[in-house]
Amino acid sequence: MPHESYAAKLRDKIATTQKKYLEAVESVEQVRILLSKADARRLNEPDDARKWHRVLNNLEISLDESKKRVQLFALEIQRTEGELEKLSRLSPEEDADFTETLPSESSAESDWDVKVHQVKAMSLEESALLQEQIDSGEVCDKQLEASLELANQIGEEKPAEVDGDNTRRQIALRAAIDKIRKSRIDTMTYEEIKLVLACRTLLTSRLEPKDRDQRLKRIIDGASRVLQRRKIALEGGQTPKFKI
Repeated sequence: MPHESYAAKLRDKIATTQKKYLEAVESVEQVRILLSKADARRLNEPDDARKWHRVLNNLEISLDESKKRVQLFALEIQRTEGELEKLSRLSPEEDADFTETLPSESSAESDWDVKVHQVKAMSLEESALLQEQIDSGEVCDKQLEASLELANQIGEEKPAEVDGDNTRRQIALRAAIDKIRKSRIDTMTYEEIKLVLACRTLLTSRLEPKDRDQRLKRIIDGASRVLQRRKIALEGGQTPKFKI
């Protein structure tokens, strides 16, 4: 029958979408757990309430977007199953005139999906740069900020591709951390300071930091006040005076 290959494609599409649906359901539950943990931190750490409010707001956006994905994939499955059912009821005359028209890809692959995939692929250096751009107001995108938060909480750190600007940013963060270790903060540039402080923002916001996160955070924490003073001084066009 001429529509058999089309029916096979529809069944494949249903199987693929069901997998995406289950992943989206899992993501919703994962974000809910993170929200619960962030709310507990907000209550237990009132001095850092502002930070945890930011984390909560970003996770709320992530939860809303994850719920939308669940609904969109469910609708896509329903629509494709309906197409398959309609195909099974074709009369001999209709079957003879059948023309294959596979439904287009669902809008479930949204801007949110693109941003999540983009941010999850970032290294810590690239994430810190994006965080600095968000902190400075250079980037004003609530979805992008929320996807960065989500990646910071659950994403695995990926090494950036070794080319061009990515290489420069990897070297910049490593070089800046090395200067802190060697007590050479006075030689750090404004860009290096901003990158390190943005990195600290990411590390201190992680609900379940790994050992390597804790080690890096301790290095930055030990110099954070001096870095803040130098940043302010450089912004005011002053020559910073250091007192560690």
